[in-house]
Amino acid sequence: MTPIFKNAEIGLSEVSEHMQAFAEQHDIMITPRRALIGSYKGDRILLGTPLLNFYLEQGLVVTRVHRAVQ
Repeated sequence: MTPIFKNAEIGLSEVSEHMQAFAEQHDIMITPRRALIGSYKGDRILLGTPLLNFYLEQGLVVTRVHRAVQ
């Protein structure tokens, strides 16, 4: 399971061949849509401190911190 969850714009070219065939057969995903996806990379995401500490212990690399709340 991927550690980062984010909303992203998903088009037909970003899904597997099996899902592309399914989408074409059922005439869906003609235009890109927003969906919640799992990923290994995230930009401007909010993580709680315990979860961030766990991810850092597992090897997550944080390149920028935009805001911290105590």
